[in-house]
Amino acid sequence: FRHRDANWIYATELTELVQAFPLSRESLSHALHEIGTLHLRSEYDRTYLYRCLADRLSAHPERYAACALLTVEERRAVADRLERFLERFIHGKTPARLSRWREGVEQRLGVKLAVGTAVAADPHDQLADALRSLASFLVAVKQLEPPQAAQRLRSSGLVAELPPARAEPLLEELASGASYFFEYPDLDPASRWTDRYLQELAQLHASMPPRGIELETLVLEAGAYFRRDRRTMEGYLAQAYAAQLARQIAPQGCPRSLPRQAACAVLDLASESDQPLQFVYPAQIEGAAADANVPGSGLWLIGRGDRLLLIAAAPRPQVLWQAGPGEARLEQSRTLLLATCRLSGGRWEGAGLDAAAVRLTSGLLAGAHWFQPLVDWFQESGRPASARPPAAERQGEATGGAPSNQPAAG
Repeated sequence: FRHRDANWIYATELTELVQAFPLSRESLSHALHEIGTLHLRSEYDRTYLYRCLADRLSAHPERYAACALLTVEERRAVADRLERFLERFIHGKTPARLSRWREGVEQRLGVKLAVGTAVAADPHDQLADALRSLASFLVAVKQLEPPQAAQRLRSSGLVAELPPARAEPLLEELASGASYFFEYPDLDPASRWTDRYLQELAQLHASMPPRGIELETLVLEAGAYFRRDRRTMEGYLAQAYAAQLARQIAPQGCPRSLPRQAACAVLDLASESDQPLQFVYPAQIEGAAADANVPGSGLWLIGRGDRLLLIAAAPRPQVLWQAGPGEARLEQSRTLLLATCRLSGGRWEGAGLDAAAVRLTSGLLAGAHWFQPLVDWFQESGRPASARPPAAERQGEATGGAPSNQPAAG
């Protein structure tokens, strides 16, 4: 309990920082002051840290699992404070000492420190390291062979930044020996290549299966390592999913903003067939049994060349309903503001849904062509779509008689 605390982790790392470099009056006095102002859970801990500073002993920060105990934001805050202290009060920052201390902190905190050495890394070397990391992601996570990974990276924007004399030997190196373990590149968080690398990583994840949420976490963790907040990385992933969907679906066949989890499920299900993806619509289930175990939201209708699929994106992607050509019926209706479609028939995967239907509703003022891709699918499959009959005509069909032209009594 005493050691599961961001202040304690910062205090042990600060003690390690002071003893890793030559001691000065300034570094010792400011370190004592820092530890004196921290809110620790035991005053005995503060005394222990004072003695470690005075005797130049390690507080053994490796004993405490900072990556498991602290959130990403807390670890990033600890790194920020260590960097400020290093810049202001530490002397004797030779490249060897700085590199040795930095490697230990990065391993314990799981974040990259933005501290440089006397010699800046060559930009081409940074790009090569970033491409090696992307190749290891394709091999270790996407299960490609090294030659396939190298071929996939030929279209990368990072390769285009390298001169041909460096790019070709590097691609040959990756084709013959890309790492089978996903490793982060040695990039400074403030480098202009870091965000380019993270964007490419998100694009590679979105462009090929598998894309599960567990694998998406690897991309988010890479951003955390390079001190990017979660919102930034989620934005990169959303852009990558949207770009991938735009390559497969015409603009009128996909909502402007598809949730990340839904986009991931749609792309994974689309990749299970060689049939092209034609449209995606938000959907609802109409007439489901009250006791049916069916999600009430997060449902999407996918149109492939060979089938219609109703999927639930969360908590895990699953197909609830499907229909092939000639297996479903489409009814359309329209009011002043909304267009509605109702799909009946097909095959339900859950109990209590045999009499249910799939209902689609357009956005407000969406226009007459909102559901045109769906109508085209029915026409191409040989089953023409039908407009929903007027209410009076439906009443006549239900009672077995002819439609009445007289107003209803009362």
